[in-house]
Amino acid sequence: MESENIVSVNPKSQHVFAFHCANIRFWLAAFLCLAIHLPTISLGEGPGTSIDSIEIGIGKYWKVGFATPTRVTVSNLPTNGQTTIELTTVDSDGVAITYELPLKSDRHLLATATLDLKHGRNNRPITAVIRSDSGEILARRDVSTEERGNILPLKHPWIVAIGNELNVEQAAMRSANNPLSSYSVSNIKSAIQIPTSEQGYRGINLLVLSTTDFALLKELTPSQQNAIVNWVLQGGNLLVWAGETATNLNSIPWLEKLIGEEWQGTEFDVEPGTLESFLSSQKQLQPLTCASFKVLRSTVDLSLTTKDRRKFPLLFHHPFGLGRVQVFACDANKKPISDWPDRSLLLAKMLDQQNIDLSQLVTANPASSKMFGYSDLSNQLRSTLEDFSQVRPAGLATVIAIVIVFLSLAIGVDYFLIARIWKRPSWTWGTLFLWSTLTLIGISFLKGSWKPTTNALNAVEIYDADFETGFQRGRAWVHQYSGQAGIYDISAKARPLIGAKTSGSESELQPTQISWGGHPGNSLGGFDTSIRTDYGFPGYRFAGDEQTDESSLTTSSLLGVGITTGGTKSFELEWAPSLNETPSTATHFSVSRSNDQLEGSWQNPLSEDLLDGILIYRRWMYRLPSKFRSGAVFQIAAKDIPKDLSRYLQRKQIVKDVDVGVPWNPAARDDTLRLIEMIMLHDAAGGTGYTGLTNEHLRDVELSELLADKRVMVIGRLTRPILDWTATTNGQEVDLAEDHMTTFVRFLIPVSTLK
Repeated sequence: MESENIVSVNPKSQHVFAFHCANIRFWLAAFLCLAIHLPTISLGEGPGTSIDSIEIGIGKYWKVGFATPTRVTVSNLPTNGQTTIELTTVDSDGVAITYELPLKSDRHLLATATLDLKHGRNNRPITAVIRSDSGEILARRDVSTEERGNILPLKHPWIVAIGNELNVEQAAMRSANNPLSSYSVSNIKSAIQIPTSEQGYRGINLLVLSTTDFALLKELTPSQQNAIVNWVLQGGNLLVWAGETATNLNSIPWLEKLIGEEWQGTEFDVEPGTLESFLSSQKQLQPLTCASFKVLRSTVDLSLTTKDRRKFPLLFHHPFGLGRVQVFACDANKKPISDWPDRSLLLAKMLDQQNIDLSQLVTANPASSKMFGYSDLSNQLRSTLEDFSQVRPAGLATVIAIVIVFLSLAIGVDYFLIARIWKRPSWTWGTLFLWSTLTLIGISFLKGSWKPTTNALNAVEIYDADFETGFQRGRAWVHQYSGQAGIYDISAKARPLIGAKTSGSESELQPTQISWGGHPGNSLGGFDTSIRTDYGFPGYRFAGDEQTDESSLTTSSLLGVGITTGGTKSFELEWAPSLNETPSTATHFSVSRSNDQLEGSWQNPLSEDLLDGILIYRRWMYRLPSKFRSGAVFQIAAKDIPKDLSRYLQRKQIVKDVDVGVPWNPAARDDTLRLIEMIMLHDAAGGTGYTGLTNEHLRDVELSELLADKRVMVIGRLTRPILDWTATTNGQEVDLAEDHMTTFVRFLIPVSTLK
């Protein structure tokens, strides 16, 4: 009998082996988990840095294409080292751009940061990242749909009301064709929601304040106070309700400065009959308690009479810089007005005087949008700046000609001559390759001659100065052409014009804030387009200084901007030379109370000539000398006959006893002077009814509303640009040819009234 090799296994040994294997698997899994989470643990997060909340806009409303306050709350920050918050969104081309700000935590390791982000699309991801000083990511989070808030259309009126129970939306109306009401209101009841930068108010049409909520106004930080004042100076509209609580104005100097008139006391039991008649109301209003102001510089829109027959202003307004302040001398959010059935009529009247149309939104001519692909004047400006003299675009006729030549060779020669007549069809393989090569060589030659390898700039600059408040502002729109693909770091400085030396030395140049440029609509690069044009483009960064209480307009640059070969990139810039020093010039303008006829003189305050200047008062225009020398004086006598401003803007002339104007051409790109005049005075020229386009995106440049005030407006051109543009790649400065650089200045000069 053969023996069998039998190996016996101790059952106890089997259990021990299985136990050790389980232990090995456990420790191996634990080691892998530790290895996976090791980078996070090494950062020293403690209990874990987290992004608790993200709030976009003012009261969860915002608009694409405007700087938007974005507030982020972070908890459990590290106790050692510097942490930074980074918010990434996209520009109008869909390319990622990152804004960053250092975080400072309190003793509870909490921090709240507010950044002014400019979003180029309404449906692209927005990401927040907390980064340590070593560059490691501590926390990351995408903005949720709820946190994204409500995105308003560009043309939709938007009001921000600061204070409790203002109920400004009472006059809003709804249409069956529009899901939005006639205007939207952001009700702000907490100081933390108020922007710290004037740029945060850019998309709104009206700001409403009430002295009733005195505690809230007192909570505003210096940066929040200056943001409101600077926004009005830059062209914002402010409505103040100042009733019996106006006694507190002396403790709110920034608001007292905006109101601009001296508070004299409180009027009690004032009969409101005049107000009821003013609004054509059939509902009785109980006697009012109002503030009394001594009005010296404002225009009174409505007055009431006290029991002892004294008149005092109830509703008055005045210009403030490039903006406008309106004051209602009662508390519209307190009894008896708050309970008045016709309170909505009062609100509608105030909004109407602030040029907020409650009946319908301003819309452009649909034909213009279909024909030219845009409906706003900002789009026409963009098209003009895209036109570089040394760059020749390949039109449809050129493409068709190239295709016809290629087909003539491929079909006419290859098929008919070689294949049919010569009976050599195999030769067509070689000749087809020859024709293709010659076509490619021809296209390359055309590309080299039509799109040179040099770099160039097109720019339009507008410089505003108010001779009453001393406010000065610069705005610029710049397009950079890149002959070769590159990654650029871009910044700019501005030379001073008024209130400073103008020798042009480097030490005198003033910093600017730069951002990407964009335009409304669904055309290529528009805010509403769904076309993706960001493939292959690297993201870039917005690098700016920290905000100060004096001004939130900080120095900034763009780092790592990618531009393709033969491509362009658009930018917007702004700067504020001075807010405190009133420009000095020999100015003596006055009008008579009887006929409102302008007379006086004005001296060119610049150290350079002013070209093609016009002087405007009300709706009348005087021409300055075509080359108005520095220091020269322009005289206006009462006998001088001005011209109608709207006729000038529409280029009207009388031809054979017929008044003939020049129609506006939305496709024109060769008359920058007229285009900028139209952008600056669109409403005075007839508005959308004349151009067929709206002027919403650049409405803070439009100052037609100021022509109703007793101020002279001077507009002219300069011979050289204000900006000193710098673009570097790989640390080397790029030589940029200035192709079309057009600089406009606009001065606002006070006018006194003769007795």
